[in-house]
Amino acid sequence: MSENKCKCDLRTKLVGDGCRYCNPQDYIDHLHDAMAEREWQGLTDEEIDEGQRQSWVEKQAFESAVWWAEAKLKEKNT
Repeated sequence: MSENKCKCDLRTKLVGDGCRYCNPQDYIDHLHDAMAEREWQGLTDEEIDEGQRQSWVEKQAFESAVWWAEAKLKEKNT
């Protein structure tokens, strides 16, 4: 027995303006549009230099640089 998570009234469902449960394609389209509007942010030379300095200090050059770059990209793109 599945639980119906949709809370839309019948009119909203029939018109097609419903929520992500009763109108999943519309929900997917909105997500796709929102993702397409975002512009990817890269790292500047200064940020890369900062990451390399951090990794040398920590004596974990490769692992630290990768961790730092991943964290910085996540920070800039959320």
